[in-house]
Amino acid sequence: MAFWRALAAVSRVLLAIFALHALLAWMFARVENLDIGRSLYFAAITGFTVGYGDIVPTTTAGRVIAVVLSFIGVVFVGIIVAIATAALNQGMRSTAEQETD
Repeated sequence: MAFWRALAAVSRVLLAIFALHALLAWMFARVENLDIGRSLYFAAITGFTVGYGDIVPTTTAGRVIAVVLSFIGVVFVGIIVAIATAALNQGMRSTAEQETD
């Protein structure tokens, strides 16, 4: 429950990150002459810092976009981990308070 409340609190930030991610995927598709599906796949794999290497940027602009996608992915994962940690902490506090009552 606490996780969903915290997630709702930063929903605009997450929506902005998704929108920026989609925009960068579109830009990557244009720069690297890829279809949007492959570009979205590349953006997701790069954003989560997995990097299988099956799609590789060949232009300088594509490499810059890939770096920005990586940074955005790290921020996104950091936000989700922070929310989960805060929710877990709040849940543990609630459990401890219920046990002392």
